[in-house]
Amino acid sequence: MKISCITREDWFNKETLKTKPGSGSGGGGIVTKYLSLMKCCPDIHFTSDFGDPNLRPIVLIEPLVIKLRSAKAMETALSKAEKLESHTGVKLLWCEEQTVFRWDHEVQHVMFEAVDGLLACNQYQKQLLETLPFDKPIYTLYTPIDDELYYPEPKKKQVIVASKVGYQKNTAAIIELFDALSDDIRTVYIGSAEMWGGKSTYEYDKEFEKELSRAADTYIKSASPVETAEWIRKSAAGLNISIYDVGSLFFLETVMAGGDFFAWNYHPMFNEYQHVKRFDTVKDGASLITETLENVEPNTALRDEVMAKHSFASFKRQLGAIIQEVFVNG
Repeated sequence: MKISCITREDWFNKETLKTKPGSGSGGGGIVTKYLSLMKCCPDIHFTSDFGDPNLRPIVLIEPLVIKLRSAKAMETALSKAEKLESHTGVKLLWCEEQTVFRWDHEVQHVMFEAVDGLLACNQYQKQLLETLPFDKPIYTLYTPIDDELYYPEPKKKQVIVASKVGYQKNTAAIIELFDALSDDIRTVYIGSAEMWGGKSTYEYDKEFEKELSRAADTYIKSASPVETAEWIRKSAAGLNISIYDVGSLFFLETVMAGGDFFAWNYHPMFNEYQHVKRFDTVKDGASLITETLENVEPNTALRDEVMAKHSFASFKRQLGAIIQEVFVNG
């Protein structure tokens, strides 16, 4: 397939494999998403220019290139939409974040009209997109995960979290859960308040960092994607109790590496994955993790679920089927 992807330039730079995220240098799931896409489709054409004359017949568009809370947001959206409309190929808005829900109604209208469809990253995201008052096809394209980087290694009895530190990620509850685990289970946290590249604007995020330094057996404020993968591969389990995520690359990477995964029942993001271990409270989570890790074994059933949706081969099949459907629907 002849594919182009429009996104921010610093997200498709191969040098990000070596980058440790922090202030002025964004990291996290958005970077690993594009590193995986680059590897999955090695002939893909990346650009940050909506008017790029070299756009291929199939164009994937990252919504995060439309900046929010700007006086020129509408003007920028109109300019980008006009450039897209002049392109005769298939144009798909790849919605993996909550960004499209934060756009003004007018910006949503302009951008949605310029594309042939919206791409959801999972069933939960698709349900959310279906609530928007626009008559636009919605397809599911599961994020590709690099199984050459995330694969099962012998597991250590440890729980890992790789995430931004902050209120949005429910860091306070993670700290509480770390404290509640038995002493023979090691805890690892990778991430900081500045993980997305911006300076932290909340003092309590910095306080969370101080608490993590105390609560986690290993606290790493910044690690490159390759270094993070090394920690994930040897960890028996991962944990996510975020209060706002739509998708979690860390979850998918941990599971692809054969780890168990624990998430609270509150979040519907995990509902489509049958073998995720769920809980209601921090106390319940600590008990469930302790009980599960009495025997450290790879969760092959959960890995099979994720491989079936997120492997490179699965991604290519899904995208091919979506393109065919777009052509059929005209």
